Amino acid sequence: MKKIAIFFVLLLLLSACTIGDDKNSTNIICSEENPNGECPDGQVCNYGLCESEKKICSNEYPTGECSDSNLVCENGVCVQKICSINYPNGVCPTNEICNNGVCEASVCSTEFPNGKCPENYSCNGGVCIYQEYECSIEHPNGVCSSGFHCENGNCVEDLIDMGEFNSFSGKWAQLFHFESNTVVFGINTFSTTKTYILLTAEQIGNRVNVSAKVCDIDVKNGQNGIAPVQIIIPDAFINSLENSTAQYTLTKNGADINVYQPEKIDYRGVRLTDPENEELPESSEDSRVFDQDSDGFPGMTMISTGLISSKIYMIQRTRTTLNGKITSKDSFDGNVTWYDEQNVLGAESSLLDQDMDIEPDNENSKFFTTRVDSGWGCTDIIDNKDTLFSRE
Repeated sequence: MKKIAIFFVLLLLLSACTIGDDKNSTNIICSEENPNGECPDGQVCNYGLCESEKKICSNEYPTGECSDSNLVCENGVCVQKICSINYPNGVCPTNEICNNGVCEASVCSTEFPNGKCPENYSCNGGVCIYQEYECSIEHPNGVCSSGFHCENGNCVEDLIDMGEFNSFSGKWAQLFHFESNTVVFGINTFSTTKTYILLTAEQIGNRVNVSAKVCDIDVKNGQNGIAPVQIIIPDAFINSLENSTAQYTLTKNGADINVYQPEKIDYRGVRLTDPENEELPESSEDSRVFDQDSDGFPGMTMISTGLISSKIYMIQRTRTTLNGKITSKDSFDGNVTWYDEQNVLGAESSLLDQDMDIEPDNENSKFFTTRVDSGWGCTDIIDNKDTLFSRE
């Protein structure tokens, strides 16, 4: 009886040890019967199922963990990490790399065969190759024609360094020295015409807008002014002339700064709707002819002296083109290409009632221009012409 009691005591003790030792108990392993049972290391029992201790990205865990370190859980879905401050090594568009959270164009290389190259170079198979692009919005530093540079996609003219000349803006005294052969009475006569001009100029970039006022016109027929007939241009003729305008273009040619004026047309005593192509009237009865110098006679009046003294009534069209360069800090000079048409409408002497055939000598026709004080006028130019144009 005593032995039986001891056996039952030992049995109870063994049962107690089995129940209390979780590690060795087969009854408390995670299962449906034991929803809080034991699982292997790194796992937890979740309602009877052994699962990873990590919370995997899912609807249940919208900010859970993703199996790929390059992915991030957003709203329960694993997506790529986009380059940003939070993801300084994140994903960028093709041919870009993430640099401290900012997407930048990758440099042209074998790894990035369409990568970034310097301006006017293109990436070809990972190698930067020079390629000229015309200036445009797409290529704001592209190529322009000579004398221009690209600014924000537009070709802009290079400004010329004027040096000590500084600027054309201001007042100038100008002399047109025309030489020609003029047929008078059927005789070919050498003629020199000097036109003195007060020029007002404004330089804008490499362009110069000028306004010209004729101060005087001096005509000499024959060598040294010796000829049977001389021509005088009256004050009324000069005073009736309106200021004319033109534009000079400046260009750099080595050390020189060239001055160019395209063909300019002046016409007197006549109104033309197409100055370049319209034929000049042949008669004073033509409605286009008018008394410009207001002396009561058609057109403009010149006076001949010498062998024949007479008033001559005429209309005129002159074409001039200038090609010159800056010759000092206060002067610019050059050649004049010119052509003159004069139709005589009448004269006091019938001997002079005939058109004059003028053949310009463009090789020896020049212009000279000298800077003057801002307060100067025509009288100052005429009084000082010998000094102003001593290089003539």
